[in-house]
Amino acid sequence: MAITLNNWLMGIVAPWGFKAPNTEIAAAFDTRGALLTNMFSGPYAELCRQGKIYYASVAAVTLPVNAATLVSKFTIYNPPGSNVNLELIEINAATVVATTVVDGVGVYYSSAAQTAAGTFTTLGTVTNALLNGPSGQAQFYSAYTASGTPTLGRLLGGWGAVTDTGPNTVTKDFWGSLLVPPGTSIHVAMTTAASQASGITLDALWAEIPIS
Repeated sequence: MAITLNNWLMGIVAPWGFKAPNTEIAAAFDTRGALLTNMFSGPYAELCRQGKIYYASVAAVTLPVNAATLVSKFTIYNPPGSNVNLELIEINAATVVATTVVDGVGVYYSSAAQTAAGTFTTLGTVTNALLNGPSGQAQFYSAYTASGTPTLGRLLGGWGAVTDTGPNTVTKDFWGSLLVPPGTSIHVAMTTAASQASGITLDALWAEIPIS
């Protein structure tokens, strides 16, 4: 088939498309020549279908402030030799009791050497977002003591004082803008002071992307 302006973007329909597999379809353009597309599913649906997206959560915990020898209540660990990067997708944190101080919450990380020198205490549950899907490489700990002071990776958000009537949930969409390589761990912790007792419920969603 000769390549022309009208057919150079013709492609092969995937097996799960609405046309028969290996059927050629013509691309559609608007009046200015821009390619018109229509999203078949959500941006992470294919990774989810492949069983490569996972999540972990904790409920009503006292989230500590980041400090030397942080005793983390929410740590995600990518073990050495996993051969995957953890691509953060989303973290949600909600206050479940009234706050009394202005406070922020962030994602902190420990290097591979710092992580290995820390103390792994309580192994939590990691769930495949393809429900009943296979286990992944990452590990979740609801109790982990860091070696040294973890470094702030990204700020998630924060809350005002008890009189603040704004939303009680902080949501951070990463869209793959923060990767956790093998050997590294990340922790969710407060920036200013520990949260109210049993005051935070949170979860995290990530994808496991093969390095090679």
